Amino acid sequence: MTASEFQSLHVRFPAEQPPGWDLLDFYRKAGVSDEQSAEMFAVMSNAHFLPAALNHFRRLGEGSCLHIGGRTWQVVIGRGHSPEHACLYAADDDLLISGDQVLPRITSTVGVHATEPLANPLREWLDSIEHLRSLPDSVLVLPAHERPFFNLHQRLDQLEDHHRGHLALMLANCDEPRTVLELMALLFPKLSGRFDELMALGETLAHANYLVAEGSLEREEDRGLYRYRRAVSGACAVTSLKVF
Repeated sequence: MTASEFQSLHVRFPAEQPPGWDLLDFYRKAGVSDEQSAEMFAVMSNAHFLPAALNHFRRLGEGSCLHIGGRTWQVVIGRGHSPEHACLYAADDDLLISGDQVLPRITSTVGVHATEPLANPLREWLDSIEHLRSLPDSVLVLPAHERPFFNLHQRLDQLEDHHRGHLALMLANCDEPRTVLELMALLFPKLSGRFDELMALGETLAHANYLVAEGSLEREEDRGLYRYRRAVSGACAVTSLKVF
């Protein structure tokens, strides 16, 4: 596995303990009540999110080669959904095992979590889209979910447009200060259950952090809450966003 994926197994909140002040503070700043935070923490404590930590690993990196099943697979790194996602490309057979990095219908979660509140995974995700464009459009893509598909570059365009649309929508609704919960309701109007809210909150923060880093939004702390508003100084950054 890659080094960052190995390290991520060891960076998480302990599930066997009550939520700590730092986790509660992360969600309070987003506008989430302590009761809701506790319910989200219960979701995170599910065994699905708690893979066994490894003590050693064989490191993969960009360009590493694996010989499996009579094929040579080259590692192509994607980021944003997870820290250092290893996609596998077999040039001789025009095959790409994309895992969760490129999916045919749904979009991979690109979220900010309490372990790194000011992370900018969306920037890494969009950079990875550009990196994956270096692969031939003719590859047969084998994703982690749903069916194999062709037309890789078209799908990359769709994924980029999806996130650019969310960025433009968020920016257009931040003339007045907005909390993360208010922005989440704008980007994800149909949610069911704490799991959906947990994923949507992380995605909303990813878009907000991206716009803050680009200078298009300003983040203000007001009575323990983060609020986001359009930055006057961000006029130049705004022009780089596609408006839908």
